[in-house]
Amino acid sequence: MAIMLLLTMRQAGRVRGTPLWLWSTLTAAIAIALNTSQEEIPEFFGYVVSGVLLVIGPMISALGTFEYRYHRRFSVRWIYAAIIVLTPTFYYFTFVQSNIAARILLVAVPIAALCSWHAWLMLAGSAVRPRAVGVKHVRFRIPHAIMVLGLLMVALVFLVRSVDTIQVMSAGPAAIPRGGSTRTAFFFYAVGLAGRLSLLIGMVLVLMDELEQELRALASRDALTGLFNRRGLSAAAGASSVANASLLMLDLDHFKAVNDDFGHDQGDRVIGLLARCAQANLPANAVLARLGGEEFCALLPQSDLATAQTSAETLRKAFHLETAALGHGRQHTVSIGVAAADEAITTLKALIECADQALYRAKRDGRNRVELVTPMQR
Repeated sequence: MAIMLLLTMRQAGRVRGTPLWLWSTLTAAIAIALNTSQEEIPEFFGYVVSGVLLVIGPMISALGTFEYRYHRRFSVRWIYAAIIVLTPTFYYFTFVQSNIAARILLVAVPIAALCSWHAWLMLAGSAVRPRAVGVKHVRFRIPHAIMVLGLLMVALVFLVRSVDTIQVMSAGPAAIPRGGSTRTAFFFYAVGLAGRLSLLIGMVLVLMDELEQELRALASRDALTGLFNRRGLSAAAGASSVANASLLMLDLDHFKAVNDDFGHDQGDRVIGLLARCAQANLPANAVLARLGGEEFCALLPQSDLATAQTSAETLRKAFHLETAALGHGRQHTVSIGVAAADEAITTLKALIECADQALYRAKRDGRNRVELVTPMQR
């Protein structure tokens, strides 16, 4: 499963927190290998090291999910602190005062708590915890649910293990076999294994889901500016009604001369600057797209023609001023056409066509200007 995680991570890129999932899986694999080899290896590794790693593995995994959901890291000092506390404690109950029940509880109770907290973190932003504070990544789909299911299964297993151990202890320390109580052995190993596999499969599926989202974003975004492309614009506009919206069509003036005089790299800088100016000067809910070359589009939801005209003028002036910093010896300009939806214009395509007519007039009448399409001009 660790190999599957590693291979999936190579495809999915650097998803926040997921490297910690890989390290937790490797830690757990080593811990289980040591724990199940207690008869063949020194007791220090079979009991002390394996016990510490069994607890540290779920801790690392939970910290990875915290970073995945909240986009910030927990301090690794918590891991160091846990190691510093657990190592001498396991050593004491192994070599100083051998106590099987204490060692079992030192593993079972923290793992049950950590897995419960981990599931709580993964649910942040979902329908179960819609008001979780500080969450940055709120998407919750079937892969995330599989992870939560696995975590809850593991938490339940270790909770039952803890309760069973405490009950058996009442009969005296000698009543607990070396491998722990046998009353819940089948439940512990069968359900625990199923939960662990569900968790790991969920991790792989979450990474694949992130890869799918990344590919969708790449397919709908312009590589140079990060704005939507035509496909992304259609998808974004389709999610909201065009009614009561306005649209701006933007075109850089004399852009061929920019490429000829300063080179294509500088032309890309001009395009990037226009994209940034649009993001900074248009309303926050504007849907921005680069349609190709030097042509841009901005859909302004819930915006009438007058409001859209004001926004367009603000953008035009800001871009003209900002281009002075490019060092080209001259300032660049943009022409803008504006149209608003009404009873006759009810689709994005029709709105673009009307704004394009206004843009044509702006170019024809001298450039570096904003032109409108009113109902009387159609």
